[in-house]
Amino acid sequence: MTDETAEAKARVATRRTKYEYLWILQGFYGYGDGWEDLCASERRREIRDDLRAYRENEAPYMSVRYRVIQRRELRQEIPQQPQETNQ
Repeated sequence: MTDETAEAKARVATRRTKYEYLWILQGFYGYGDGWEDLCASERRREIRDDLRAYRENEAPYMSVRYRVIQRRELRQEIPQQPQETNQ
């Protein structure tokens, strides 16, 4: 592999899109409100751990259903400070 292709791959890997992909854990409690977002994370592993914790901590008599979905949201960019000019 040449240096040019390695640099090109590095640029592609660090490119940021305008969207942020999130894993969302939702719960359905059956009160007519539908699916409620419980927590969100960028990593699927964290959501699976949260799902396990929710299942362990809910009361056994509650029939709560859970699902994990993926959602795309616009990134909230941090505004850059204007550069000072010395005149």
